[in-house]
Amino acid sequence: LGPLYALPVINLGADAPLCSGNNRQLDAGPGYTQYLWNTGSNAQSITVNTPGPYAVQVVDANGCRGSDT
Repeated sequence: LGPLYALPVINLGADAPLCSGNNRQLDAGPGYTQYLWNTGSNAQSITVNTPGPYAVQVVDANGCRGSDT
């Protein structure tokens, strides 16, 4: 067996209301090799303007995966 690596800990923050006409930025944090949002984006952060469930999965340099919704 190889070394044991900790899983990435992602925290998009608490659920919050989104007022009509406003945007909210969701940021998974820097330093990961891959990002995949349920919107299809591969960016570190996304800007949303509609309510709904948003989720991201990240992969770190060790190949470990973490996610948050």
